[in-house]
Amino acid sequence: KVIKQDDGLSPGQQNILAILMRECSTKTAVEMAVAITGARKKLLYQAALELEKAVRT
Repeated sequence: KVIKQDDGLSPGQQNILAILMRECSTKTAVEMAVAITGARKKLLYQAALELEKAVRT
C-alpha cells in the first residue's frame, strides 16, 4: 500500500519504513526510519499504523 503523499513522507521514506517493518517491531522500525530519513517521528508512526492496518485487511 502506498501512503497518501500529503502526509509529508516521500516515497523513499515510505519504502524505508516498509522494509524496516518487515524485520523489526513497529517501534524499532519507526525509530530507525527517523534516524535514517530525518523525517518526523509522528509522521512515520502514523504511516506505520496505516501500513499495519493495510496488512491486516
